[in-house]
Amino acid sequence: MNKNSQNLKIYGVTLVGIKGQIILPAECRKDFEIDVGDIFYIGTFKEMAFVMSNDKICSEDSIWKFEEFIENEEQIRVGTKFQFVIPKQIRELLEIETGNSIIVVGESGHGLGFIKNDKIDFLLEYIKESFKN
Repeated sequence: MNKNSQNLKIYGVTLVGIKGQIILPAECRKDFEIDVGDIFYIGTFKEMAFVMSNDKICSEDSIWKFEEFIENEEQIRVGTKFQFVIPKQIRELLEIETGNSIIVVGESGHGLGFIKNDKIDFLLEYIKESFKN
């Protein structure tokens, strides 16, 4: 964790749709300048999914460098209602199902994170650890 991890922001909770889609919260779209049609990369790191784009929301020292993340990388496109589909492989890996609540978090320069509501302990531990450094 780096000292910039203290800038982690919780954007809210969204529900997983029948096809695995989620809608990005409005404040998140504004902060990261996300537009309809944007293409991002999604992958996993431990209990979370991360969405990143090198030209909009990532810096060189982002979580993208972690090998565990790159192994599960897939590409997504933001749809007309500011939603995207979480790829099936990632939904299965993180046990995400239709109707699950997903917490949306973001960290400037590092990307957006998505974590199931029942994995909140992992998110809180991540935040706690980030303040130690």
